[in-house]
This record gives sequence, C-alpha cells and structure tokens, in this order.
Amino acid sequence: MKDLIVRISAWLLCLIGFGSSVACSPGMVADEYGSPYASFEVKGKVTDQQGNPIPGIQVTCDAMYIQPVYTESDGSYALNGGGFPREKIQVSFEDVDGEENGGLFAARSVSAETHQVQDGDGNWDFGVYEAEANAELSLDQTQSFE
Repeated sequence: MKDLIVRISAWLLCLIGFGSSVACSPGMVADEYGSPYASFEVKGKVTDQQGNPIPGIQVTCDAMYIQPVYTESDGSYALNGGGFPREKIQVSFEDVDGEENGGLFAARSVSAETHQVQDGDGNWDFGVYEAEANAELSLDQTQSFE
C-alpha cells in the first residue's frame, strides 16, 4: 500500500512540474515569465511656426508606460520609461493649458526611429533605446477659449 501511495504521489508531482529527473536536474535553466522589455529615452523640442519655443505642451509616447511630461520654457522635453522594444515610436504633442503659452496650438503626432544605445542582458531585457522627436505646432484656428 505504501508503494502505491509513493507512486501516485510521484506521478502527481510530475504533472505539476516537480519530477526529480527533469525539474531538479543540475544545470537546468529556470523559465522566465513576462514580456520583452526595453528602456526608452526620447528627447526633443517643440516650437511654433516661427521657431519660437512653446512651453507647457503635454508630450506622450505610445511605447512607454509612464506619465506624460510637459515642455520646459525653452520648448525642450525628455521622456524616460520602459516598454516593448520597437524600431519606431509615435510621440504626441497636445496643448492642454489653453492660451496660457501664447495661443491654442493644434495637437500633433510624429513618428520617430529608435536607436539601441545599450545591449540588454540577453533574456527579457532588450537594452536601452533613444529617439529624437521634434515638433512644429501651428495655432489651432478651429477652437477658442472664452
């Protein structure tokens, strides 16, 4: 009877991955679960049609899991975050503060190519990527704030 219980227990343990001949063998590589991941740094500048910097523009990126950032007084921004590795990203620019920055600017998205600047660890980490995305925004003639 004891032999039958041992055999049934061993069979059940093998079903859930605890077989001594496979899972406990020296040199076995552990499984990793998750998604491929890369770190991104996207920089750029937002200007109006005359080349003047626009502060306060909200900047987002479709490749990153982070909060939006806003352009500085010189129109520059820097997004840092992580996401799924890709060769191109979409960066979106939106005037969310109204006329506070000199007018109401039309929203715009631009595509930017990424460049790998650091290798990953060879597993799920695909390394560090950089991109530059500049945007020239025009005044939105279709909307006004009252």
